[in-house]
Amino acid sequence: MYIQYTRSGKLLRALCLLISAIILCALPLALADHPYDPVVSQQIAKGSLVMYESDSADSKKLMTLREGQIVGFENDMRTDAPWVKVHAWDEGAGKFRRGWVKNGNFETIDADGPHFRSTGEVISRTVTLRVGPSADSEKLETLNHGYTFTFVRTEGDWTYIHYPSNQTKLNQEGYVRSELIVENAEHLVCRTGDIPAYAYPSYESKMVSYLGSGTRLTIIDEVDDFWIVSLRTAAASIPKDADVYVEER
Repeated sequence: MYIQYTRSGKLLRALCLLISAIILCALPLALADHPYDPVVSQQIAKGSLVMYESDSADSKKLMTLREGQIVGFENDMRTDAPWVKVHAWDEGAGKFRRGWVKNGNFETIDADGPHFRSTGEVISRTVTLRVGPSADSEKLETLNHGYTFTFVRTEGDWTYIHYPSNQTKLNQEGYVRSELIVENAEHLVCRTGDIPAYAYPSYESKMVSYLGSGTRLTIIDEVDDFWIVSLRTAAASIPKDADVYVEER
């Protein structure tokens, strides 16, 4: 019995060592497509820049950063460092790239600076983030109602956004349908209870709900004497003469 137990223990130990070795070998491959290095800061490219595989212009070219593209820095931006390690979203390849770019050609995103981007908020139940401005474009991720992001620009019926990914925990970029979001959202707050919400901006339309004190709603638009708001992922109308106020930003 002792001999059998010893042999079993050795086999179990060997199996554990083998599994550990496989995990250690696979880990670098997994990280290659998911740059989880801590992001020291977010910067914006001041011009068109080339990303290289290593800190040398003689190494392989990975992608070109466009002017205004937001990138994540994975090491500090010392003024004496000629190269910095970054990750950025490659729109053409539909994935993140990690590599090295020359230092000194980036600008910190400052809320009071010229490159500050407005914010946006999802007002539908969900919105699909895509690689390109088309419903046929590759799906990147699904954002839920109320999710906030950085509003970059509008292209036809689509909006190009920048946001922290739920999946990779990195800043990602892509396109969403403009009608499903609102830019620089303001919020309406009910001072008291029993605030009526109508289906349309008319007192003759169907009343869909009574809102309680403290209810906070995202404003979509305003029509005549009504606020158009996002109520439980649908649009509703709140009379402006109701006991409500627009929240200060």
